[in-house]
Amino acid sequence: MRSIKKMENMLPGKKILACGSHPDDLEFGVFGTLLRVTRESSAKVFCYVGSVGGIGDQTSGPQRKEESGKVLGMLNNNVVFWNDRIGLGDYPETVKEIDYLVDSCSIDLILSPSIHDTHQDHRMLSEVCVTALRRHRASILFYQLPSTTQKFKPQIYVDISKYYQTKKQFLRDHLSQKDKQYMTDEYLEIFNSDSHAFLRGFRYVEKFDVGRCFI
Repeated sequence: MRSIKKMENMLPGKKILACGSHPDDLEFGVFGTLLRVTRESSAKVFCYVGSVGGIGDQTSGPQRKEESGKVLGMLNNNVVFWNDRIGLGDYPETVKEIDYLVDSCSIDLILSPSIHDTHQDHRMLSEVCVTALRRHRASILFYQLPSTTQKFKPQIYVDISKYYQTKKQFLRDHLSQKDKQYMTDEYLEIFNSDSHAFLRGFRYVEKFDVGRCFI
């Protein structure tokens, strides 16, 4: 097991693109990490949100964008790129969007949903990010979401214990999702815990699988 204990020493001056298919993906999967990065290092964070919700989800729409915008706006030194569509665009279009951001923002690291996921938008964005990096030198890490399957095998555990309560508080701002089981305190406690990390002194963590890493 590997753990990023000194994020501020690993990412000085780096540019990170955190990619989510829907509003609340980033808040759920990587918000503790982004809080830590923006408050403990000189790294610059860009966020990409591919839609205002998934097709068939009755909560999808402007309210979800507003909720996520409020939360992501709490990150220091942060820029958010939005799409107002429901569901991701087609594959080539989305690849062009990510490729453009990686190139124009000189991205060093992408945080992406995992391919091992039951939601088609998460799987597609994972493949899109890999494809968009084919001509770039940026690293890519895959993060966990509630719909991630057991095939997800984390190799990096980021200690977010200092920021866990803040993460949980901001997730509550997603009022449109308040009735979802994965928004309960009980689920969040389980989701942000790991037995291997706990034995090594990390109470709350976010988990990542390595796509490729040049850092």
